[in-house]
Amino acid sequence: MKKLIFILMIGSLFGEYYISPGIQVGINSSKEYFFSYQATFGLFVDNGFPGITLGRRHYKTGLNEWNSYNYIDAQIAFTTIGLGAGIIFDNSNIFYKYKLFTGFFGLATCDYVTFKDKPKIHFGAFGVYPISD
Repeated sequence: MKKLIFILMIGSLFGEYYISPGIQVGINSSKEYFFSYQATFGLFVDNGFPGITLGRRHYKTGLNEWNSYNYIDAQIAFTTIGLGAGIIFDNSNIFYKYKLFTGFFGLATCDYVTFKDKPKIHFGAFGVYPISD
């Protein structure tokens, strides 16, 4: 957390801060449903919007069963399109996560997660609300 605060302090020299909370619903390539909630901390700069995202994702795996993962990734957006890379993890596993997204307040998303025995492609829809200082 100290590193994130330091990065944002240095970054404030180059742009304006924003925080963007979001909620996502989606489905993976095996038709398992999921939902995520996250917050992106970033900067408005001339050429794009870099940010760091912290979130949690819940996959429906059975009638009343859910698997949950935390995630952190770095991302860059250019007006209405963006990409990111990071990790998604639980108590004993760490996987890589890559994402593409498009939209403004409503986003279409496609993630690739390097799960070993689970679907790797995840499609979703996000609602976000960027708030600047």
